[in-house]
Amino acid sequence: VGPAVFSPSAAAEESEFCDDTQHERIVVGTVQTLTAPDGSLLPDAGGTQVLSGFRFWVDHMNSRGGIKVGNKIVIVELLYYDDAGSAESSREYYEKLVYEQRVDFLLAGGSISEDALFAITNNSRT
Repeated sequence: VGPAVFSPSAAAEESEFCDDTQHERIVVGTVQTLTAPDGSLLPDAGGTQVLSGFRFWVDHMNSRGGIKVGNKIVIVELLYYDDAGSAESSREYYEKLVYEQRVDFLLAGGSISEDALFAITNNSRT
């Protein structure tokens, strides 16, 4: 299963804060429970609501032109996986986000994703 990507909105491309230059991007990754183990959608699940909040934040920041980091403006991209309520899948997807997709930031929301993220960050410390 591949990740889903929530890219910057068209509003970011037309924002008064943006010019025609190519903007750098930061990629934020998360794992949420969006479907049940049988594949059925869970529109009222906590993960769906958390993801909606993350999407709102990304859209809001990008509609303003992005985030200022030092003297650069960066556009935010959200990369996410659906763990289907499985703690093991959540851990595996967070590992993919860190080691394969090499996201810049990780977000969690909910006990399954928080526990998985905690385990990965503790194992990554040297």
